[in-house]
Amino acid sequence: MSLKSCSRSPLQCSGNRILLYTSVAGFASGSLNVVTSPIACLNELTHQPFDLAAVAFHATSLKERKALVELCLVVRKNPHSANTLLTCLVAGKHRVLLESLQDAGVAHVMLLESLDDSLAGRLQCFVENRTGAFATDNVLAEICPYIHYVPISRRREILYCRAYRDRLVLGPHLLNLYCETRTFSDCPYYRQPKFAKRPRGQQTRNPWNT
Repeated sequence: MSLKSCSRSPLQCSGNRILLYTSVAGFASGSLNVVTSPIACLNELTHQPFDLAAVAFHATSLKERKALVELCLVVRKNPHSANTLLTCLVAGKHRVLLESLQDAGVAHVMLLESLDDSLAGRLQCFVENRTGAFATDNVLAEICPYIHYVPISRRREILYCRAYRDRLVLGPHLLNLYCETRTFSDCPYYRQPKFAKRPRGQQTRNPWNT
């Protein structure tokens, strides 16, 4: 996956009204309108015009993550905000999250390990020429459908390989080598999957639909 760079400086990509939702404590930017609750975000979008709404999924619990997906869905369906350009900021390629965002009508996502001082410039350039973000469906096309996400706490999940009986834990090495790349179909487990045995009467679900 290639990412087109913005040829303009942050100062050149300026002047657009951008609303940012984030739960990162203390994050502030002079050129961004920052809100820290979904209700405040929706209220701003339905009462004022913005060139872009950005929803950051950093530092959220699994429950909060679900609520933010619902926020995106409401933003897309509300007639006062439906036409506002919307992008989501995510820390990694999480298939289930990205599928939920796609279903909610989010067409673009930004892959950012963290939020920093460069964010305002990145978002301004995205408004100007759609650089700095990926199409959600393109990111999804590079994620193996056999990744199984299992919650282990309010904020954390462990990743298993469904193609290897849900026993193989997926760490950074395998994720970067196969699972979260366009070459995931070259993985030996993907090519010859071995599914966990299920009780009689249950069938292995199509991984594309989970």
